[in-house]
Amino acid sequence: LPELDIAVYMKTATEVGGDYYDFHLSEDNVLTTVIGDATGHGLNAGMMVSITKGLFQNLAGMPDLELSFKQFNKSIYSMGIQPLLMGLNAVRIKNRKLEIINAGMPEVYFYEKEKGVVVEIESSGPPLGSLAEFPYKLAFTSDIKPGDIILLMSDGFTERFNEQNEMFGCERCKNIFLNNALSTPKEIIDNLLKEEILWGGNRAPDDDITFVVIKCN
Repeated sequence: LPELDIAVYMKTATEVGGDYYDFHLSEDNVLTTVIGDATGHGLNAGMMVSITKGLFQNLAGMPDLELSFKQFNKSIYSMGIQPLLMGLNAVRIKNRKLEIINAGMPEVYFYEKEKGVVVEIESSGPPLGSLAEFPYKLAFTSDIKPGDIILLMSDGFTERFNEQNEMFGCERCKNIFLNNALSTPKEIIDNLLKEEILWGGNRAPDDDITFVVIKCN
């Protein structure tokens, strides 16, 4: 979409990662973006990512985001693969209208340029596959205007530990995002990663790190 600038980044902590992101653009220019985090690591997490990708391709085109999320959840639950679960954020942009559902993932950050503030959109339900009939609802709706930015991420970034066993945390991430809100999506990700490297030092990453940044032009 010409009115959107998008950047993505993924770094896995092990050979087979459990993080996932994907995009779906419908024929009428509705963009649906997801970012997810499967429970655990290795082959089981990779299997959940594969399942989620297949379901997303089939369900992303549904016009009702809440209904597609409920179907997504029911499909994963019916497979009976618990305790494997999938945390998932979904963002839909249609005619400069924004919808967000957050299921068991870190906060989504939405920068509103007019107000110069970052809105935190918290999880509105458990990870997919937890409960068969959970009533997932939209966690956030808004108009999206030029200069507004959406930051999606997995918890590997905010839960990054340093050599003193201290966690990076959400507040530090939010402040970095706010201080770089006039930058491009790629520059925002680059600056977040610079801080992650400085923070982590010589300690190996404990988890996968994934970012999706969407900026409205």
